[in-house]
Amino acid sequence: MTSSEVATMEYIRSCTTIPIPKIVAYDSSNRNALGFEWILMEFVHGTPLGEHWTDLPMATKERLVRQLAGFQAELFSKQYNQIGSFRRGPSSLTPSQYPIDRVVQRDFLWGENIHQPVPRGPFKDSHTWLSARLALLRFEYERDLESPDSDEFDRKLASRVLSVVQKLLKLLPSVFPPDQPESTFLFHDDLNMDSILVDEHGVLTAVRGWACASVLPDWRACKMPDLLRGFERGEPPTPGMLLYSDDGTINDLYWEEMMDYETTLLRPKFLDEMKRVCPEWVKVMLGSELRREFEAAVTCLNSLGAKVIDAWLDSFVNGNPGWSLATKFV
Repeated sequence: MTSSEVATMEYIRSCTTIPIPKIVAYDSSNRNALGFEWILMEFVHGTPLGEHWTDLPMATKERLVRQLAGFQAELFSKQYNQIGSFRRGPSSLTPSQYPIDRVVQRDFLWGENIHQPVPRGPFKDSHTWLSARLALLRFEYERDLESPDSDEFDRKLASRVLSVVQKLLKLLPSVFPPDQPESTFLFHDDLNMDSILVDEHGVLTAVRGWACASVLPDWRACKMPDLLRGFERGEPPTPGMLLYSDDGTINDLYWEEMMDYETTLLRPKFLDEMKRVCPEWVKVMLGSELRREFEAAVTCLNSLGAKVIDAWLDSFVNGNPGWSLATKFV
């Protein structure tokens, strides 16, 4: 994982204008005096955007959104044909020549998943990538089903998840035909208030959090940054919501509602900028809703989400469900 993060960051520094810290040294094994993998990076001035957000004027937030659109366009312009993660090659290779290797994504690494006998890439298409992720879900919930520590309720939940896994596997070839060539590019999977660093004036100084960044299909990577996800809100919070907590600060609910309102305003700004700098990115995003819905089902499938996903699948098989599964899990 550390080796992939280092390769990804070297690629970003060499091939894009996205500001990130420079890597000074690293060790991708635990055979060292510290006993674990580590990376030493240069100091970058700035603090997480979330610490400044409420104090920044809307014009500054719009400027940041336009910058993020520019970064997305840069990454989209560097296309590949495999799904996986970068690794450092021989010293003779430049970062732009780094090969794509096994995928470094959270669902392949969590808990027992890291030990399960499933393909890990690089994947040639979305079909094989999603098949591997569904196999991991099957291993996890078959284990729960058979565990002597599981009670009747646990086994009932595990059975429901496994039923949904089977439905998804049955539907998979119709949404993602096997052996279909893919266009892919590097995607930051967690571009949020914490991974974006800014100075006291809201000027972007660095983007961090590249540990699980992977080269993913265009249909998956052409999406709103997590920073701009949220509920639609057409009006700002009412003055009556401007309540104060016991310590004299404005209550969290007000800021949550204000965030939803501001991101509602900023999403069209982001899309307008993407249309200007990279119209093909927008075309892919607008044409990939069904595939993103299917992948959301795979991503969000667990004992709590299985009932909702099962209902979505039944509605989809019988026609258009008329509601977005992805928005259910915002």
